[in-house]
Amino acid sequence: MSLVIRPMHFDDVATVDEIWRSVFHPPGTTVDEPVEPRTAEAELADRSRFLHLLNTDPAGAAVAEIDGVTVGLCQSLRRGDQFVLSRLGVAPDFQGQGIGRKLLAFALSYGEETIEQYIWSSQDPRALHSYVREGFTLRPTVTLTGNARGGSVERHVIQMDEKGIEFADAIDLAVRGVSRRQDLQFWFASGANLVVDEEGGYLIFNKTRLTTLAATSIPVAKRLLTGALQGYGDLPPLEAGWVVAEQQWAIEAAASCGATISNYGAMMTRNVVELAVPYLPNALLG
Repeated sequence: MSLVIRPMHFDDVATVDEIWRSVFHPPGTTVDEPVEPRTAEAELADRSRFLHLLNTDPAGAAVAEIDGVTVGLCQSLRRGDQFVLSRLGVAPDFQGQGIGRKLLAFALSYGEETIEQYIWSSQDPRALHSYVREGFTLRPTVTLTGNARGGSVERHVIQMDEKGIEFADAIDLAVRGVSRRQDLQFWFASGANLVVDEEGGYLIFNKTRLTTLAATSIPVAKRLLTGALQGYGDLPPLEAGWVVAEQQWAIEAAASCGATISNYGAMMTRNVVELAVPYLPNALLG
């Protein structure tokens, strides 16, 4: 058996996408459940995320090959002084052979020059153990699933445009201290929706899930999240994931509007003294 870790190329995307689907299991599912078929639109959206990081952070992406067959992948990104491990997966038939450790070492080497480092992990014990061994702190997370209750939250939903990107980028700089303009532009190109609060906050969402949220105050963040959990416009209530204990404001907002709160996965952090509050991250892009 000859294992090689090499840079990921654009013509790897279809293969690594299928591997990722074979190892990733959404909240509420188990490894024994089959992966549901995708629509052509969903497949395009999934692969566009791989392509986005290959464009912005090519040096943070790699594949693992055994005798020329691709069996694993990783993608990571750097934004300012922050690092995010976006994806790491090994095909089920090749797990337990140390391939994941070598992919993790490759990804972490890309983040060596950064300060704050983040990984949003599933509940897989092997993954959690690996990250803890690398010095990451485990912060358990919950998922908030909205429930329409006919609330009276003001809804100001707009399509993302260049003006919206400028607004959101300014909020990011104020709250997180880091720009992610290229990611905002990616969401814009993907047709995401933007909700703005003129008092200093925004959230981005797709048809079913909150993508990210940032605000300059907790009251603004609560207002935005409550609206998302109750449903914006003609859309059903949204789901928001990766909420940690430090984001108690989000848990309070969920409880106040009857959203379901369930345990799922963990935020892993290294060299992070204090989390940005109020802020809800995107697991793939930070």
